[in-house]
Amino acid sequence: MAARQWAGWVRLRHGHGRVVTPHGLRSLHAAEANYRGHYEGPQSQRDAAYHQGTVWGWLLDAFVLAHLRVYRDPRRAFAFLEPMAQHLFTSGLGTISEIFDGEAPFTPRGAFAQAWSVAETLRAWRACYDAGLRVKDLTRC
Repeated sequence: MAARQWAGWVRLRHGHGRVVTPHGLRSLHAAEANYRGHYEGPQSQRDAAYHQGTVWGWLLDAFVLAHLRVYRDPRRAFAFLEPMAQHLFTSGLGTISEIFDGEAPFTPRGAFAQAWSVAETLRAWRACYDAGLRVKDLTRC
């Protein structure tokens, strides 16, 4: 993807603030009629919400990498990952949940330990490191 396309992708996702959340990207824009902000209730209700606003942690990686590519600021890009670092200590200690509610407080749902959420978050952290981010640059973790 060309830099101009990446920039558009970042603006689309971040500028509107309805897709990017502290724990990943929503599967559906919050303004959509079929949006469901909470993944809860009986199986049929959860199934209906699964791709209608549920936040997927593993998608945060794509956003962070696009942000890093467009702005070339690893510290700013890493700031989007900091809530995931906090999540490591609050739910499923040392791992990352599969999905989260689409609305605050973004309650973790689904599998409490999801390999692709962990792998993609680590990949984004590594990209920030490779771009020059160092521990001394971080304010908290």
